[in-house]
Amino acid sequence: MLYNKLDIGDYVFDPDMNEHGEYGIVREIHDIHNVFVEYENEGGSGLYCLDPACEDFDPSLKLIKK
Repeated sequence: MLYNKLDIGDYVFDPDMNEHGEYGIVREIHDIHNVFVEYENEGGSGLYCLDPACEDFDPSLKLIKK
């Protein structure tokens, strides 16, 4: 599960963010339902739910490096 592997400051990629995908940095982790990412190139941010059992689950976030 990705949630167990994430730490604040980790570099991530969301291939669904725009037509080419977007790289970002994990800025806050409140819990498995609230992982806050700030994006680099296009700016902006995203809030992710990483619980596969949740209706708001978003499987698009990929860990790139720590």
